[in-house]
Amino acid sequence: MRAPVASVGYEDSGSFLIRHSMPWEIIVSEVSVDTRGFSVRNKRVHLVAGRAEYAMLDPVCWQDRLLALKAAGFNTVVTSVPWSFHEQRPGRFDFENDRDLARFVRLAGETGLWVILRVGPNVGIPFGSGGLPGWLADMKKPDGTGIVMREADRGFLEPVTRWWSQLFDLLVDLQPNRDGVEGPSSGPILAVQVEDDWSCGNTSAAEAYFGELIHLIRESGINVPLLTSNGFWTELGGVVETWTDEVDSRDLFSNARQIHPVQPGMPRLVWLRGGSEQPRLLGEAMLKVLAAGAIPIIDDAVAGRHRHTLPSCDGGSSIFGGSVIDVRGDRVPGTDDACRLIRFARAFGSVLSGLESSSSMPVMDPGIETSTIIPLTGSAGDVVFIPGGEGQRTARNLVLADGRKFEVATGESGSWFLIDVDLGGNGHLDWSSVPILDLVGGRMLVAFGEPGEHARFSIDGEQLELQVPSEDSDIPLVVEFRSFFVVLCTPRQAAAVVDDGDAVCIGASFIRPDQGLTVGHQGEHMVRIDEDGSIERIQPSESSAASVGSSESKLSLDWSMVALDDDMNGSSDRFAALSGPSSLDECGVRHGYGWYRVVHETRQTGNSLLRFPEGAHRLVIFLDGRQVAEITPGDHGSNLIDTKFTRGRNVLTILAERVGGPGSGNRQVTSSGMHESIEILERLKDVRSSRKSDEAPVDVFQFRGFVPGASDGDRSSTVAYAWTFTHRRKTPLRVLPNMPLKGTWLINGTVFCRSENGFSQSLRLDSRTIESMKAGRNELVFRPDPDWSDEGRSLRSSLRIHEVVETIGQKGGSIAFSTCPIPDGHLHEFNPVNGRRWRKAGSAPSWNRARFVGSSGDGPVRLDLSEMTRGIAFIDGREVGSYDATSSSDITLPSGMSLASIIDVFDEQGADPRSISIVSDN
Repeated sequence: MRAPVASVGYEDSGSFLIRHSMPWEIIVSEVSVDTRGFSVRNKRVHLVAGRAEYAMLDPVCWQDRLLALKAAGFNTVVTSVPWSFHEQRPGRFDFENDRDLARFVRLAGETGLWVILRVGPNVGIPFGSGGLPGWLADMKKPDGTGIVMREADRGFLEPVTRWWSQLFDLLVDLQPNRDGVEGPSSGPILAVQVEDDWSCGNTSAAEAYFGELIHLIRESGINVPLLTSNGFWTELGGVVETWTDEVDSRDLFSNARQIHPVQPGMPRLVWLRGGSEQPRLLGEAMLKVLAAGAIPIIDDAVAGRHRHTLPSCDGGSSIFGGSVIDVRGDRVPGTDDACRLIRFARAFGSVLSGLESSSSMPVMDPGIETSTIIPLTGSAGDVVFIPGGEGQRTARNLVLADGRKFEVATGESGSWFLIDVDLGGNGHLDWSSVPILDLVGGRMLVAFGEPGEHARFSIDGEQLELQVPSEDSDIPLVVEFRSFFVVLCTPRQAAAVVDDGDAVCIGASFIRPDQGLTVGHQGEHMVRIDEDGSIERIQPSESSAASVGSSESKLSLDWSMVALDDDMNGSSDRFAALSGPSSLDECGVRHGYGWYRVVHETRQTGNSLLRFPEGAHRLVIFLDGRQVAEITPGDHGSNLIDTKFTRGRNVLTILAERVGGPGSGNRQVTSSGMHESIEILERLKDVRSSRKSDEAPVDVFQFRGFVPGASDGDRSSTVAYAWTFTHRRKTPLRVLPNMPLKGTWLINGTVFCRSENGFSQSLRLDSRTIESMKAGRNELVFRPDPDWSDEGRSLRSSLRIHEVVETIGQKGGSIAFSTCPIPDGHLHEFNPVNGRRWRKAGSAPSWNRARFVGSSGDGPVRLDLSEMTRGIAFIDGREVGSYDATSSSDITLPSGMSLASIIDVFDEQGADPRSISIVSDN
C-alpha cells in the first residue's frame, strides 16, 4: 500500500484545495492485499465479514454479539465510527464507557475476529447525517460563509484533522504488529474504510478530497489497507474500491463478476444490503457473489438500536435490523442458508481465495437462468457452485475431468460442491455429492444434505455412502472413515453448528469462554460431538437454562408523572433568554428535545402565514398553550403554518426534537431547532412563469465540487424554467418550490445555489447576500439536471414566491430556550397516577416515572411502549432508546443487565403511562 508524503503544495480552486503533486512512499504494513484477498504476514486471510455497530449496542452485550458472530462462522467484524458519537461538542472528545471504541476492538481481537473500521468522515446509514456532527452546520469560515462538507475545503478539513488525530491515536497500536503472534489477538484491525457513497465523478474534486483524507490517515500511523465504497465513481490509486448491492438484485452476479476487469489486482469485495428485510434471500445472494469470484460482506449482520445516536432520515426507525443476529441477540429466522454458507466460507477460505475467477469465458446468468452451473478451479481445489432455482430442488449429474460422474441435488437457495481439496494435510477430498460445511480440528468433516437422501464421499480414492438422518432427528450421523469422522447433518442441524476448535456443538448460539455453551432464545436441544466421534447431549448451563421453553410474562408498574404545562405555555422558570435565533447544537442539545419560547407583539388581531426554519428537527408548535401544528421532516411545505394572532402579546412555544439527516449526499448536515427567525410571509404579486427550451446548458459543478450522481462534463438540461417579478423594497423574498428537485438555480443569470434530489429546500433571495439580486425587475431561473427535465414541468404550478414582511424572534429577549431534562423535583414534582382518572392524551407532554428492582436475568427484558406516542426512555438516568408507537414501540434491554430502580419515560403527547409494562421472555 502507498500513501502521500507530508510535504506537498496546495492552491485554492473554488471550494476545494488541489495538490500540486501527490508523490507516494511505500508504507510498511503487516497486512497486504491482492486479487485473491487479504494476507497478514504473508498468511492468507479469507474475509468472512459481517457488520455490527458498537455505537448501537450496549457495552454489556458487546462480547455476546461478537461471540455470536464468531459462532455463526464470521472471522471479521465491520463497525462504523460515527464522528457525532465521539465529538458531540467541538473539541470535546469522548472515548469512554459506551463510547470506548478501543475496548470494542480489543474484545473483537480476543474473540478471534479481525476488524474493519469505517471511519468516514461520512459513514452513511443508519447514522443520522452519516455520522457527521450537527454542529458543522453552524461553523463559519473567516469570510462568514459556511463550510463545504465532504470536499477539500479548509473549513471542513480542519475539524476532520482534529477528529482523526484523536481517533487514530487510540487505534494505531491495534494494527497487526510484528511480535510473531498469529491471528487477530496480535492486532485486530485488518483494514480501514474511508468515506462512504461519495457518488460523484468529478475527478479534480475527488483527487483533492481523497488525497487529503488518505494523507491524514497515513500521517497518523495507520498502515493497513484502505477501502472505500463509492460505487466506482472515481478511481483512487492504492485504495480498494468496493461494490454495494441488494440481496434481491437480479444483476448481483454480473455486477460482482465485472469488478475484476474494472479493478484488477485488488480483492473483489461486495457489500450485501437488504438481508434484514429479506433474510431468506441472503444465502442465495452470498452464493452468487462467491460464484462470481468475489467476497461478500454482510452489511447488516447484527441488529442494533439508536441510543446516543440518531437514525438517518433515509434509514427508517430507531432500530437497525439484523440479517443474521436480531436486536435480542438471537439468530434471525430464515437465515439457515446464509449461516451454512458463512461457516463454509470460513472453513474453506484457502480454497475460495485460491480460485481462478478472472476467466473471460462467458457463463449463464444465475439471476435469470434456473439451471446454472458455475465451476471454478484453483490452486487449493475446485468448487462447483449451483445457484438456487426459484425454490425447487433439482437432481443433476456432475461429470469429473476423468469422466466419472455422480448425482448431486441442489438446494432451494443453491448448493456448492468441493472437488480435489486437501483436508488440512490429513487426507484428500476427491469429491462429495453433498455440500461440505466445515472441517473441525483437521479430523472432523461436517456435511449436510436433505433428510433421507443418500450422500456419497470420496476421500483418498475410497468411497463412502451414507443416508442423511430424518428431519425429526436431534443427532447427526457420525461415521469414522479413513482418518476422519464424517458428521452428516440435516439442513436444520447444519444451521445450528458451533465449534470450539476441537468439537462440534449443535444447538448453541455461541460458546462463552467463562460459561461454556449458551443456548439460543428458541431453546434448541444441544449436542456435542467430540474429536473422538463420541456424542453427548448437553444440558444448558444454569445461566442459559432459563431461556429453554421460555414464555412471555408482563409486569405492570406504579407510575407517577409530571405534565409539562408550564413549558407548553411558556411560563416555566427554566426558560433563559437568547440573544437571537440559535440552533439546538448552540443551545447544548445534541440528542433528544429542547423547548423554545418566542414572544410576538402585534397591534391587531388577524391571520398570518408563518414560515418556521427548515432543518434536522421535528417541531411541535403551541400558541398560548394550545397545540396548533407539527412540522415533520420530509413533508414538502409543512413548515408553513397559517395561524391567528390576537392583539397584544402572543406566546409561541416550540418543542424541538433532533432528528438525523440523510446518510448520503451533500446536504446531510443542516442546523436544527430555531436557528432562524420565524418569518411572516405575504404572497408576491405579478409573478410570471415561463418554460424555455434549447437554452445553453450550465455546468452542474459551477456551484460546488461534490454533486451526487454527476460526472466530469455533465451539464444541465437545455430546458429552463423562469419566473420574473418586480421587487423594489429591501425586504428579502422566500421561494418555496414545494417539491423535491435536482438542478441549478440562477438569479439574473448568476448561479447562487443547487437543489439536490430528495430535498424541497426553500430559497432566500436577499440583496444583502446575493449580489446579482437587485431592486426592480428580476428573473429567477431553474435549470434541471438532464434526468429531471420532466419533473420540472409541475414546478411552474407548485412554486410560490413570498415577501418576508416581518420576522419573529430576531431580536434579543423575544426568544428564549429551555432544556427538557428528567425532572429533579425542584421545578417539577412527580405525582402518582395509579387510581386517578386520566385526562385525554395530548393535553401536554409529560415525564413519567416508575420504580422497579429486579434483573433481566439471561433472557431479554423489554419495555412495552406500544400504547404511548413517541419519546425517550431512561433507566436510572441512562438513556436506553427512543420510541415511536407507530414503528418501534419495544425497547429491549441487554441480557444479563441489572435493571436499575428508576425508569423515566418522556412522552410527547402525554399518553397514559399505566399502559407501559416490563415484558420478560423467561
